[in-house]
Amino acid sequence: MSTLPLPTTPTPRRRWLQFSLRTLLLLVLLLGAGFVALSDEESEVQCNSASTSAAAGQATRPAVGELRRMLSDSNANVRLYAAEALWRVTVQPQPSVGALIKLLEDKNELVRWCAAEKLEDIGPEAKDAAPALARALTDQDSDVRSASARALGGIGSRAKAAVPALIAALGDEDESVRENAALSLGQIGVDAPKVVPALIAVTTDGGDRVRMSAVHALGQFGPAAASATPALVKILKEDPGEWVRAEAGRGLARIDPTGKEAMPGLIENLRDPKPTVRRFAAWALADLGPVAADAVKPLTETLSDPEPAVRVSAAGALWRIDRQDAVAVPVLIEALRGDDFFVRRLAAQNVLGTGEEAVRAVPALVQNLRCGRPDIQCEAATALGRIGPAAEAAVGPLLEMRQNGREDIGVSAAEALWRIRGDRESLERLIDALASRNHPAQRAAARALGEIGPAAKAALPTFQDLLKHEDKFVRQAATEAVRQINAAATKYK
Repeated sequence: MSTLPLPTTPTPRRRWLQFSLRTLLLLVLLLGAGFVALSDEESEVQCNSASTSAAAGQATRPAVGELRRMLSDSNANVRLYAAEALWRVTVQPQPSVGALIKLLEDKNELVRWCAAEKLEDIGPEAKDAAPALARALTDQDSDVRSASARALGGIGSRAKAAVPALIAALGDEDESVRENAALSLGQIGVDAPKVVPALIAVTTDGGDRVRMSAVHALGQFGPAAASATPALVKILKEDPGEWVRAEAGRGLARIDPTGKEAMPGLIENLRDPKPTVRRFAAWALADLGPVAADAVKPLTETLSDPEPAVRVSAAGALWRIDRQDAVAVPVLIEALRGDDFFVRRLAAQNVLGTGEEAVRAVPALVQNLRCGRPDIQCEAATALGRIGPAAEAAVGPLLEMRQNGREDIGVSAAEALWRIRGDRESLERLIDALASRNHPAQRAAARALGEIGPAAKAALPTFQDLLKHEDKFVRQAATEAVRQINAAATKYK
């Protein structure tokens, strides 16, 4: 039930550049190591060997040396591709970040835009680029400014020095720049006394996406954004954008965990003409949990909403607020057996707990393990894992699913089996998945192992490699998993 605003729609130029970059990057990875051998005339074997290792992300020393040389090439495109290739094969911020910083000042706006995009991909490790990215927020090209704003958000709290420049970018003439500046201020999450008033001012922007991004960012500040409450309450009731109203409810729930200010508007939004607003209102009430007890009656009435997704969201909220298992589970079971894939996935996400009522959902969840849709199969497996040992009837189908050729499906099944039976083979399957070439499977395995805790300490040596992974999301998942395993191990000593 992610509430992150949708990413900015790529312009044709962005789409073309993204395709070209990926294509040319592959060529660099395949041939970069071979440049030395091709000029060397020694043997084709050396070229093939170096090319294979570079493509696998395990560059030989000659390959790395050649990529470093390419960083000084007279052609800006060569320098750009070399910087990304070097990052992918070494996962070391320098010298790639240094080269990309220089490219932010290239005379070609496409090169500057690509450099900012690559710095966003690198993430927190690109912290040294924050000053250059802050300067790029005034670039003459709007795409470069927008990409630079996103990159600063990707760096996170390490880009705190760029906050004044991002606040200034909230007044940019281009809507996508304002949108990404707002989102990045929320991701950086510092200096609330200055940032919150600036974001409040943007909640009256003429662009729906800008207002939604500002509202989302305010929610990320939590109670530190308490001064935004009146503005968000007004948005919740009056904003013409349905997604803006929807986001305002969840933002209020994060800013005021007591629900005092948000509750009246959220209950009213359960009757909004737009299904999106009604669904998000139910989610926000679920976020509040037991303090939203006054919403139980209107949520119960919402179980008869004409939209299945709204009914499922209301059922999930009742489960979280008041353990209304007997009321919620029948609605979820009906949705799990329906034809709408989105609703089935949403229903699986809302099957919570280990109570007697939850067990009634096991047959419907097992049915979804075999639906052929990977996203729904994974959500169903996760729900069965939450039910725990009481979902023993699902073990057979989960064992079949664990052998699935798609690694993300196998990981979901292994995690569920561990939670149901605690078997060693499933734990080993999760550890093996850390070495996968499938990034989503690696992230899922890392998250699962972190939640397992001390029993997963055998995975710690493997995690050391993932801490330097080329994908920033894999690195983040690995870092959090190591923290969880070590913290839990210390707690239980």
